[in-house]
Amino acid sequence: QVKVATIQKIVGKRLYVRYFDDVDDNGFWCHEDSSLIHPVGWATTVGHRIAGPMHYMNRMGQANDAMIELLPDDSTHDLFKMNFTYEEYYLDGKVSNFKVGMKLEAIDPLNLSSICVASVMAVLKFGYMMIRIDFYDPVANGTDWFCYHEKSPCIFPVGFCARNNIQLIPPAGYTPNKFNWDEYLRKTGSLAAGEELFDMEVPSHKFQ
Repeated sequence: QVKVATIQKIVGKRLYVRYFDDVDDNGFWCHEDSSLIHPVGWATTVGHRIAGPMHYMNRMGQANDAMIELLPDDSTHDLFKMNFTYEEYYLDGKVSNFKVGMKLEAIDPLNLSSICVASVMAVLKFGYMMIRIDFYDPVANGTDWFCYHEKSPCIFPVGFCARNNIQLIPPAGYTPNKFNWDEYLRKTGSLAAGEELFDMEVPSHKFQ
């Protein structure tokens, strides 16, 4: 779930952020380019659930029918690093070809060293979607879903790990040496998200 939060400290490009309902100072540090933080109005724009104080929720409710009226302490889109533009979708007519129920491989947000079998649980607006890691037991209210953009470097097509000799974390009930994608897709009646749906371009860098 996304919550309204406030920046409490800034050190270099790292931000210390606290949720609106945090009473025990259980905030967290993140980089200003992190995909975990978003500008004011983001959840309303893409169709993601959000929790916030009543006055904020009222503002967002009014924004469903009009432009969001920004306040002086609102963070705006120009402060955030994005690898896509909203214009691609609402001006150029681009649509996401991901479908609910598709299977893919995704980095576990709770364990960034792991790439796991995952499922598309919901398709939002402007290329965003909700992903569930199949390794964990499902939660009925959807609080185990995570939001990724279709151009995120954290999601991959089926078979990515095998092609790159990376261990894939299988779904619950499977072991790595017993998991087979073709069998799993047949058993679950699911479609594999094809490579053409992903941003697979390797950026130019000097790492060796």
